[in-house]
Amino acid sequence: MSTHRKYDAIVVGGGHNGLTCGAYLARAGKRTLILEQKPYVGGASVTEEFSPGFRASTYAFILGHLHPKVIEELELRKFGLEYYPQPNVFNPTEDDGIIFSKDPVKTREQIARFSRSDAENYPKFFARLQSTIEILRRLQLETPVNPFRKDPAGIMRTLGFA
Repeated sequence: MSTHRKYDAIVVGGGHNGLTCGAYLARAGKRTLILEQKPYVGGASVTEEFSPGFRASTYAFILGHLHPKVIEELELRKFGLEYYPQPNVFNPTEDDGIIFSKDPVKTREQIARFSRSDAENYPKFFARLQSTIEILRRLQLETPVNPFRKDPAGIMRTLGFA
């Protein structure tokens, strides 16, 4: 009898994406191993004490991209996920900073402090960004197409994606 373990899937990286993939694989009945080089797992979802008594996630804004369907299906709130979206993100510059707000008018005002031209173009950029986000949100839930499939179903799927 063999003494080594056998796995159906090995996930390299125990960040929030690796843990999500591993959880879905395990739910599907796959024997799954998740490997992480750091002494902790969680990636962008890790909360750390950055000063005595003060805790935050360095990359909490990235966690906001975790699809609501994933949060629901994996019952993450049941297992302790607490996420409080923030309306503003501060981006430091060399000697100042810009506050990016969910309110595009406020963000435009912040940008105008550095560049009137960029501030004038921000509404177009914001609209393009929003449409891109909508497309990416839909794609998050789809199995990627295989552009090398030459059977009719594969070709139709690729054309549908295009």
